[in-house]
Amino acid sequence: MVQSELSEDSSEVKAYENLPKNNKLLRIIRKPIELARKFVTVEPLVICYVTTKAMCEPAFKNLELEKSCRVNSLFNSTVCNDVISGLYEQHNFTRQNDIVQSHITRMHSWQLTTSNIITIILILLVGSYSDRYKIRRLFILTTLFGQLLALVGCILCVQFMNEWPLEALGFCQEIIYALFGGDRLLLMLIYAYVTDISTPQMRTVRVAIIQALWNLCYTIGQSLSGALLHRAGYMLILLFAFSLCTLAFLYGTFLMKDSRQTEKDKEKQKMLVDIFNPQHIVETFKMFKRYKETFRINIVCLLVIQYIYSTVINGENSVFFLFTQAVYEWTIAYYSYYMSVITTINSFNLFFIVPFCSKVLHFNDLAIIMMSFVGKIIANIIFGTMRSLIGLYVGAAFAIFRTVALVGIRSQITKYVSKDDVGKILSICVVIDSFGEGTASQIYNNGIYEHTRTTFPQAFFLLAIVLYFSGMIILIWMYVTKRATSDEDQQSNKCLADVNIANNNKEIEITHL
Repeated sequence: MVQSELSEDSSEVKAYENLPKNNKLLRIIRKPIELARKFVTVEPLVICYVTTKAMCEPAFKNLELEKSCRVNSLFNSTVCNDVISGLYEQHNFTRQNDIVQSHITRMHSWQLTTSNIITIILILLVGSYSDRYKIRRLFILTTLFGQLLALVGCILCVQFMNEWPLEALGFCQEIIYALFGGDRLLLMLIYAYVTDISTPQMRTVRVAIIQALWNLCYTIGQSLSGALLHRAGYMLILLFAFSLCTLAFLYGTFLMKDSRQTEKDKEKQKMLVDIFNPQHIVETFKMFKRYKETFRINIVCLLVIQYIYSTVINGENSVFFLFTQAVYEWTIAYYSYYMSVITTINSFNLFFIVPFCSKVLHFNDLAIIMMSFVGKIIANIIFGTMRSLIGLYVGAAFAIFRTVALVGIRSQITKYVSKDDVGKILSICVVIDSFGEGTASQIYNNGIYEHTRTTFPQAFFLLAIVLYFSGMIILIWMYVTKRATSDEDQQSNKCLADVNIANNNKEIEITHL
């Protein structure tokens, strides 16, 4: 076998040496192109899509301010220009700014709740269906089409700036996209697609590349949007984003191949009928019955931790720009630069701190989650007590590990189930994440920030302290229980469906970050 491979290689070398110079040059050029066609699959689509989302996010936040001021509040251009540029306090427009923010918080409360309910239903249906038939590309293209429709709606909202209210922007921005799956479904499908087409050896590399591209493009997109918004305007940014999203859609349509080809007409008909089968949702939750009580308790505890994490992160993100705009009089440009720095730090943590803690310091997943929670508690104490820019940056320094909690949660929860149930448990994690964001929009927007904006605007930071402290109690209990239980006892408690999971933990932990 080895000798035949060596002889084939030597014959190729001789054939290459005998080629004319022009043909040699073509071979040199063709080789990297062939390698790119072989190994580059979903990456260009990710680059275009993430850059689109990152560029639109700051523009949408600023557009919400302008819509709320001009249409919902019916203020004149002088007031609205001062509100958007952060000069409202200098010109005694503080009351007007409070009214503008009040419209936005009320819109966020129903917008995020509705979009996440839709997302939960679609993830439960499509996630199980795509796992069953290995159809990823179709649903990836569907979510991209939904993003294109959402961008068209947002472009119309800009075109009718003084006619269409803030609620129209909220509907176009989130609800339309949620009807086609939204960000969470797309990200889940992208990782599933990469898992399908990759060998176990290449899977880790591909997933790492996707995560690196996601964070890098998000940082670049936010920085560009903040810098170009006041120079280029909403329309040019949205048109450029629409062009990038169209490019991603065309790439997925003509250059991406599905991970499974279905040729039989009967099978196609069965697949079309099966997509709306509610039994898929039931099967996802029936998974819990196959495991012993100790493992079910641990899974439920981690899902509670996931809910706490999602509620805090999404809730704070939904009002953080309004907080900085009201307290520090930030414009969208300052906010974009600040968030770009935070995203860069989070990327550094994912690719260097997490491997260092797990591989060098040998921290287990629960210890990594606790480290993240402790840092977030300290950060929010600083945010809640120091109402200054120094406090904002000092608190951010302590919160640099906040995103690693999600890595630990996803990694640890996959170790309590068999390899066949990893997709189901991760789908439930995404559902819990969506549910957390939906409830957070009500708690943080209508419940806290709306009632404390004028008296104690940083009050919403204090809720995270209470929630994370509750999560720490659960984590400490799980950590002590895990230390007291030997690895042999854990393996004996698993059900018969858990086959050879110990040999796959390392792969699962990295693949499903």
